[in-house]
Amino acid sequence: TNFELYKVLNEVSLNNKTVNGKEFKWDFGNGQSSNVINPKYTYPSAGEFQITLTGKNENSVTSWSQNVSIQGLDHFEPKAAGNSGWVTLQIYGGDLSAEDTQILLRKSGNPDLVSDSVFEIAPGVLRTRIPVDSVETGNWEVIVKKGVTEQKFPDPFVVQPTFSPEPWVSFDGRGAILFNRWQTYTLNFGNKGNVDTYSVPVWFAITDDPNLEIEFIDFKMDVSQMAIDKGIATEIRNIGEYFTTDTVFKNHAMARVYPFMLPVIKANSSGAIHIRVKTPKAFDTKVWMNPSWLEKVPEKHYAISLVNKERQNAPAVTSDGLAAAECMVKVLGTGVIDIGTSAIPGVGCVWSTGKYVYSLTDKSSYKDKWAIGNTLWNGAVTFVDCGINLSGVGGIVKGMGVFLANMAGYANDFANCNHFRKDSERDRNINAVSSFDPNEMIGPAGIGKENWIQNINEIPYTILFENKSTATAPAHNVVVTDTLDLNTFDLKNFSFGNFGWGDSIFSPIGTNLKEFSRDIDLRPGKNLIARVSAKVDTLTGIVKWEFLSLTPETLQEEEDPFLGFLPPNVNSPEGEGFVSFSVGLKETLASHHRIVNQATIKFDENEPILTNVFENTLDKDVPESQVTALTPKMGGKILVEWAGVDNSSGIKHYSVFVQKDDEEIKPWILDTMAVNAEYQLAEKGSTYKFYSICMDSVGYRENTPGDFDAQLVYTAVKGTQTEKENWLIYPNPVREMLHIQLSNAPFVDNFIIELFSMNGQRYFMGNFQTLRIREGIYLPVNNLPAGQYLLRILYDKGSFSEKISIR
Repeated sequence: TNFELYKVLNEVSLNNKTVNGKEFKWDFGNGQSSNVINPKYTYPSAGEFQITLTGKNENSVTSWSQNVSIQGLDHFEPKAAGNSGWVTLQIYGGDLSAEDTQILLRKSGNPDLVSDSVFEIAPGVLRTRIPVDSVETGNWEVIVKKGVTEQKFPDPFVVQPTFSPEPWVSFDGRGAILFNRWQTYTLNFGNKGNVDTYSVPVWFAITDDPNLEIEFIDFKMDVSQMAIDKGIATEIRNIGEYFTTDTVFKNHAMARVYPFMLPVIKANSSGAIHIRVKTPKAFDTKVWMNPSWLEKVPEKHYAISLVNKERQNAPAVTSDGLAAAECMVKVLGTGVIDIGTSAIPGVGCVWSTGKYVYSLTDKSSYKDKWAIGNTLWNGAVTFVDCGINLSGVGGIVKGMGVFLANMAGYANDFANCNHFRKDSERDRNINAVSSFDPNEMIGPAGIGKENWIQNINEIPYTILFENKSTATAPAHNVVVTDTLDLNTFDLKNFSFGNFGWGDSIFSPIGTNLKEFSRDIDLRPGKNLIARVSAKVDTLTGIVKWEFLSLTPETLQEEEDPFLGFLPPNVNSPEGEGFVSFSVGLKETLASHHRIVNQATIKFDENEPILTNVFENTLDKDVPESQVTALTPKMGGKILVEWAGVDNSSGIKHYSVFVQKDDEEIKPWILDTMAVNAEYQLAEKGSTYKFYSICMDSVGYRENTPGDFDAQLVYTAVKGTQTEKENWLIYPNPVREMLHIQLSNAPFVDNFIIELFSMNGQRYFMGNFQTLRIREGIYLPVNNLPAGQYLLRILYDKGSFSEKISIR
């Protein structure tokens, strides 16, 4: 006898693996028993129990036992968060209910932090919100209080210093699609920060076509509670779920843009929604997100509170949302986007578009479809609330969508447009083909031949399998196995994701689960129970999913060869299935580390099928750039030159900013691959200062420098900037290679480059010709001790020096 045990809260699922057994008896260790072959059992109370299976046939009787620990309080999520705003806690336990229950955080010397309303979102799962704004960092006890009785978790909740939200998004799936056949893609998202971020706009664009069909599988776009309260929900929906524009793709192809708004992305978390696509031809996609417009503190009625609703008393640096609203109002007011009306909403009104209901009682991640927002619908209902006539709202919000899809195009005119940037932008081309391997491992869609990816908090993987249309019978049992490299992956951050087959998708209850089991009743369509069980072994790295087809009455494996859970894929997607998970990376991994994964799939008693090997390369390098030269020209022009370096995925684009005298800093050029341009608005006697920032291909954005890269007073005389401003030295700090360049270097006999420690020891000296200096040289420093150094360059009658930090 033998069996596999899966525990979810106080329920155990037992998969009988006995060979040649005829009769079976289960002893659950608490006086209860069962003769069902593959039972599920719910323990009524906590304790330590020994489960024993006894099996017999005509020749022998054998037994096998395993121990199980049932806790009244199982676990809570998340384990830690920053001390800013509120934390959303989910409590898991065998016999929990929301009635007369409070959740407390307790730390000696501090008042208890008390939850607001507590909701039961699934059997044994409670959700609540607790204020942690500016509380003491460190370990806090998690207390579940029922009436006057308190229970405490053995592990603490850790309050950390706040790390701002870092949301990300990617669009993952096959790089090819069959002609006119449905195929599922995953929009993965997450938050690397340790505080929640609310109402995050996420945009999904796809090449438009009259025959393109889109289906949302596990989510729906919903109107806000404000629209329902005002009785205009139908009119708002009639605006449409998407808009079209030719400003998204570089080839100016018409794009269909879906303006999703995620109600919340919790701290240190990842999630996914699924989109099904059917098209007769190849298509391009792009996803990106904007920074949240919302403050951290939930509001009583509409759940999220907006800050600085009026400009008075606003700090010098206002929020992204307010700046974006100001930019949008200015752009719409110019008439460059046709909105079909002269009624332009005010700044405060536009900003309130970010308001969205985030309800703690939402159960849709476990039942039905998850409800997410539509940024344009939210805008429309807000504009009606501001007094804009309902008949004119559709044109305004579609104009707003066109603006948000091409914000960089308005940067030259409006400084505020800089604040509402595109983050985590991803482009993909999907080819339409006639066939491909149906059993496939899919990981994050990266950049270039090396498939570069950011160092995100969790790597999402999906494993696809298919019972081919030529199969003679349905599949009864499917086993998927993935062995993870423990030198690469951190299984402390492992979590099972969605799974499914045909047109159905299911979710485990909770995150960071190491095992789960779920029985799915396929009646009345099929007289079957499909049991899906999964477990990860954290010692070996082996992840296993098992799909079983069980007879509902006896829970024994179905013997009818023509009755299985996964039919032949005659009418796609009826015979297609998938499993998914996410897993963290080891913090010690260096940039350029290869991340490799492969799975096996076994249908019934057939030979296992190996999937493809999916590979990514890790990019942990933040790019650097600098304005390298300013050359005054006649007629109010300044030739501006800039350059940058990224040792991994490569620079995607540059943005250059300018300040005239002491006026406001304005974006001059955004998101360009050019490395020079003429500034044409210079006035004699004025001082112009420039700096650049760049973004690399995986989405790392260079920090804004503390000072300008270069400046000059515009006159008719050249050479007003110093030689120091011309030199390009990066990166600094440096780990491996130091780049040294002077693009307008004078033609002299040679340049002597020296590198000294701060105590005067010389580590390097070399002679270089002018052309080498203009092209740039690389100085290896990876063999030098970390510390401060002095770089000195001697040439003709000039010299240059700069401190260099080696890490």
